[in-house]
Amino acid sequence: MSMTSEAKAALRSTIRGLRARLLKDLHNSTQSAAALSKISPLLLSKTLPPLVRANTVHAGKVPWRCPL
Repeated sequence: MSMTSEAKAALRSTIRGLRARLLKDLHNSTQSAAALSKISPLLLSKTLPPLVRANTVHAGKVPWRCPL
């Protein structure tokens, strides 16, 4: 079954739009991750729960222990 030229054009336009949105979302996500990675460990230690702090802020310095 072949597609009409209008259908091909619509599909092409849709794919280009989705590609542009995907690239924009990827860019925004990487920018957010980079910004979050620069947050001070002191700030994180005051705002995150203890279990999360043990795994992120003090990784490698304080061994993780099961809270049970």
